[in-house]
Amino acid sequence: MKNQKFGRIIMTSSAAGIYGNFGQANYSAAKLGLLGLANTLAIEGRKYNIHCNTIAPTAGSRLTQTVMPPDLLESLKAEYVAPLVLWLCHEECQESGGLFEVGAGWIGKLRWERTVGSIVRHKDQSMSPEEVRDKWDQICDFNNATKPATINGKHNLCCFPFRFPPPNRAPDAVMVDKTSRDQAALYRLSGDWNPLHIDPSFAAMGGFKTPILHGLCSFGFAARHVLKHYADNDVSKFKSIKVRFVKPVLPGESIQTEMWKEGNRIHLVCKVKESGAVVLSGAYIDLHAAPDASVSTAPAESGGLQSDLVFAEIGRRIKDLGAELVKKVNAVFGWEITKGGKTAAQWTIDLKTGNGALHKGPYSGKSDVTFTVSDEDFMEVVMGKLNPQKAFFAGKLKVRGNIMLSQKLEVILKDYAKL
Repeated sequence: MKNQKFGRIIMTSSAAGIYGNFGQANYSAAKLGLLGLANTLAIEGRKYNIHCNTIAPTAGSRLTQTVMPPDLLESLKAEYVAPLVLWLCHEECQESGGLFEVGAGWIGKLRWERTVGSIVRHKDQSMSPEEVRDKWDQICDFNNATKPATINGKHNLCCFPFRFPPPNRAPDAVMVDKTSRDQAALYRLSGDWNPLHIDPSFAAMGGFKTPILHGLCSFGFAARHVLKHYADNDVSKFKSIKVRFVKPVLPGESIQTEMWKEGNRIHLVCKVKESGAVVLSGAYIDLHAAPDASVSTAPAESGGLQSDLVFAEIGRRIKDLGAELVKKVNAVFGWEITKGGKTAAQWTIDLKTGNGALHKGPYSGKSDVTFTVSDEDFMEVVMGKLNPQKAFFAGKLKVRGNIMLSQKLEVILKDYAKL
């Protein structure tokens, strides 16, 4: 199936596996196990165009012909199950990971459902059965229930992309440097033992006409260009860098770095000047903010917050996909960003009214869920350096309102973030 990039798999479960049945413990366990296997195969086969679904048929058989009346057996013939199987196997059917009950001409699809639930654990307190008892009605309340379809991201509040595309304008600055023909030897002498970077015969095995340069070469040229143009070659102003390696550079080619400045963040794209091929993308360098001339005791202001860049990107996404996001999310999210223990900025992501909107400041009504986090911890979470769940339980990330709505925000941004 993998080789032909096509496949259809049908698992046969049963009502006993889905709901349980007296006296059928082993049978029930095996039948529900098939559903778990099918769900995993559906995930693993997706990229190969291999679909896997599960049916739970109600049909007459030798096991039931002695306990069911003839007229009922007649209505439960296998002929009433086969059409569903044939459709699920058809090349035009894109269903995968589904569970279907079928019998007597009726077909229905099943799915999981989860209550909003309740958090019964509190900071610096032990979790007790009495707290579970007191919240039991809320734990079991299926009003506003969610319908989970995957485990991915359900334990992660990190909702935002950590690689941003450059602004949609001409570069603020462009710098070009030419690599030398013997550039690879420099990295070889510095401890690079990869023969792909020095041995022509080995490079030919990889499909390259000459040895390629080490990725740190284009990485280093990009950093030098930014520091030269925006930091006067002062490396103490360098804070962090993030890039995505796209294509290799050959010795002797010129590396062109296009740069866009937004606050303390410099977005950049590196290209081979001779061919125009992009070698580094989704990249940026953060510089340390210049120190203030005098120390002020005034309340914290939002200027210079790193999180402003993240919300600016969210605003661009909402402008492009607002109506679709509102239809899918239907919620208002509030953010309180703190600096030095004081609220430095408030943001509202309104995906409930009109075509959606992002505005600075609190919501005029009541947000469905509000997050409070420091600017530093917010960026740590965004860049994947701080686990959101640990941040929540450590008190670094505070949540008010319907915490389950954060999953909707995560799913929407994941769907449309071009990482």
